[in-house]
Amino acid sequence: MLLRGFCSSVSLTRAAGHTHLGIRDRDRIGIDQLMWGSDYPHTESTYPRSQEVLEKILAGVSEEERQKITSSNVARLYQLDLD
Repeated sequence: MLLRGFCSSVSLTRAAGHTHLGIRDRDRIGIDQLMWGSDYPHTESTYPRSQEVLEKILAGVSEEERQKITSSNVARLYQLDLD
């Protein structure tokens, strides 16, 4: 069973001339609703610079919020055990 309330798509990168909209608005959206994805293997993905791009996107974001955006939220959504 999937959890309700997850955003289907929020831009964490550039959109319409604005940078990092999802990160900027994370308090409004709810940090528990955000998940990062590289969209690999599509040509518009961040690969092979995903780690570099993610560091720029998450600059100034707390370690707790980083953990949620990059792993905890997706694990909760898909009921994955990260331990």
